Amino acid sequence: MRMKTTAAPLYLSLWLTAPNIQTTLALAYNIRDVLKQPGLVSPQNAIHDMDSSEKGTESLLCYQVASPVLGPPGPVYFPESSAADTDAKGIDVPVCQQILMQHEFAFSYGKPFVGTYSPPDCDFNRVIMNFTVTSAGVQFDRLALMFLGDIEVWRTSTAEPNQNGILWTYWKDMTPFLSLWKQEQKLIFDLGNLVDSTYTGVFKTVLTATFLKAPKDTNRFSGTAADLILPVTAEKSSSNESSAWTVPESSASSQVELPKNTKRAVFSIAANGQANEEFWWSNLLQSDSHAFDASAGAYPGYSPWREVQLLIDGQLAGVDWPFPVIFTGGVSPTFHRPLVGIQAFDLLEQEIDITPWLPLLCDGQPHAFTLQVMGIDDYGEGKAEVIMPVESYWVVTGKIFVWLDEDGSQTTGMLDTTSIQGPSITYTHSHVLNQTSNLNQSLDYNIHVKRYLSIESTITTSIGKEKVRWEQTLDYSNIASVTAYGKTQINKMLTSGQDLSYRLPVGTKTQATEVRLDYTYPLAVYLEYDPLGNGGYHLNSTMYQGFNRDSVGKSVFPSGLEPFSTYGATLGTAARLSTHRNGTASLHRDVAGGRSIGSSNVWQNMQLGSITGGEHGTFLALFERNVSSINDTTTADYVRLYGVNRSSPLGESELGFGATQGWDGGQKPLRI
Repeated sequence: MRMKTTAAPLYLSLWLTAPNIQTTLALAYNIRDVLKQPGLVSPQNAIHDMDSSEKGTESLLCYQVASPVLGPPGPVYFPESSAADTDAKGIDVPVCQQILMQHEFAFSYGKPFVGTYSPPDCDFNRVIMNFTVTSAGVQFDRLALMFLGDIEVWRTSTAEPNQNGILWTYWKDMTPFLSLWKQEQKLIFDLGNLVDSTYTGVFKTVLTATFLKAPKDTNRFSGTAADLILPVTAEKSSSNESSAWTVPESSASSQVELPKNTKRAVFSIAANGQANEEFWWSNLLQSDSHAFDASAGAYPGYSPWREVQLLIDGQLAGVDWPFPVIFTGGVSPTFHRPLVGIQAFDLLEQEIDITPWLPLLCDGQPHAFTLQVMGIDDYGEGKAEVIMPVESYWVVTGKIFVWLDEDGSQTTGMLDTTSIQGPSITYTHSHVLNQTSNLNQSLDYNIHVKRYLSIESTITTSIGKEKVRWEQTLDYSNIASVTAYGKTQINKMLTSGQDLSYRLPVGTKTQATEVRLDYTYPLAVYLEYDPLGNGGYHLNSTMYQGFNRDSVGKSVFPSGLEPFSTYGATLGTAARLSTHRNGTASLHRDVAGGRSIGSSNVWQNMQLGSITGGEHGTFLALFERNVSSINDTTTADYVRLYGVNRSSPLGESELGFGATQGWDGGQKPLRI
């Protein structure tokens, strides 16, 4: 948590320069058998081929708890247990593989990897990607963006290395970008890194794509990939640069022309804060941002709420209330090895259905698509307004997924109703002033924001008239306090929302088609910073974070059910994904330049399943993982895959499958 606006927080800098004294895990990497076939590339081998001197070193295996992706052997996840792989239900399909990138990122700010991708000589309808990285030394966490041409296709970040070295792998389903994979592309991978005498960590990377021809039945969960994808970016690929905008320094706006025969269009937003906006969820109200200047320095302001808006020709079309990603140096770096935070290796995107705008967009003319990041400015007596710009800075891009109607047709229609409500903002704040020192001793503040929007149109395509609607209902709260003259902070935040896309043919008995997403993002953080004098300090922190999502219908991005398509018709088309992460961490240093000692105790649960019979129907658990780590060591890792038991030898007891927290092998959830 950044406590000042001027520089990186002291505790982060101290941790990065200190030697790691924790015990490391032996490397335990297991690529699926199908990816070890002759002629196919093992990412681990490719990594070691870059520097043979690394062979035999003991690297710490870092990982994100993530749901499986669909690979040739069926569900693929990382790290795997040591149990046999042969009992999972796979798919017998042709497979080919290609190395997309093998590159070392050293002093790489403004120097992305640039390569050429050519489609493989095989038939495929699904693509999965493997990103494997090693690093050793001292380094910050770094943000990385991958582009095919001007279109961002993936956003990730790095783990922070130790002196002995770390290794991590992430599997990513790239099938939503199928139309791009079918053509030659310029591949740009932007991972800005800095290497000098202090920050020595180089990121050695291998990026591999696996192409497969899967049964059509897999599409019943995520639908058919878009026919066309259009960039809404800075479009700098011709100069071999990243096409991302930084906001508010840049204006994130682009003119885009949609095909006249577009029958469905979905906009996706990729956005996250950096620098003074990395921990936006802990920011103070603007009127309080200088409350602790004399004792702890200025805090970032404009409230702990953010909204990324999509405007079409200046009109609000949808919003993103972002998930608060905690990167691997965030709050306390000891939280994040070996188990990194939710979405740290895979930052998800917000979908906004812009099909109701097709009567405007299908006129053969370019239209303005604009992204802007909003905060809140309070100005007394409980009044507040949504404003821009916020602090610096946000990294944003957009793209439009387009599905086409018959050649020669043109989508027409009219915009029927638009309802934009809010955001409705309420807040309170109060200070306690020390009468002797005349310094603010503490601050209590809370904020509550609500918003609703709905856009409905009637469109005419080759199948006739349809009613189409996009609707969002969102709620946000953050209850917070700053005490000890600005050196201790507590935030309890909850974002919840429902996104609904609806289309119904007019004058027929055809059933309406819905895509619905219900989600909650709870976050609670306690951070206590105690300066000891002579540059020493003690840092204590507790963090609880969750990500809960129910999805119904065929959205752009995978629901998580795709890997289980071979398990038969018992699966519903509604998916439920829930993960919760909880832990404590501390960091201590006696004097400036001295040795830092850190500790952590972290627990995480993830459960994925399908729902049949409606919103309150039967839940079938398909994948569950419970992980505990103490310091740099994974102490328990229990995995259950539908029909298969995969328990790591680190744990002995069987997980009671189907229970969200039904296990006794590790730390229980601790909520602030």
